[in-house]
Amino acid sequence: MEEETKKDNSNVIWYVIGFVIGLVLITFLRQRRLKEKVSSKQEDTRVNFYNGLNRRQEKILNEIRKKKIISPTELYAFVPNVSPRTLRRDMDVLAKSGFAMQEGTTKSTTYRYAEKQ
Repeated sequence: MEEETKKDNSNVIWYVIGFVIGLVLITFLRQRRLKEKVSSKQEDTRVNFYNGLNRRQEKILNEIRKKKIISPTELYAFVPNVSPRTLRRDMDVLAKSGFAMQEGTTKSTTYRYAEKQ
């Protein structure tokens, strides 16, 4: 009977050790994923001093350059992890910088690539 109790205790100890190791791994992986998210967001906001655009805006500009004309719906699909308001701000920056022209208003808005002189 004592041997059975010892076996049960050793099983409990191994379960606890496995549980603790699992918690440590989960915590480590979550912190790593959080650091990756933070670093990717920081990359998007760095400004290229040559043209005054951040990386996300440059990515959007390259897509407009390829397509020549793009709608807000296509933009939302192209950059899905960015809010519509942020995309509108980015498009305002591109328009004010002379890289794109806004045509139409509200639902009929499109953005056309403008060759900057």
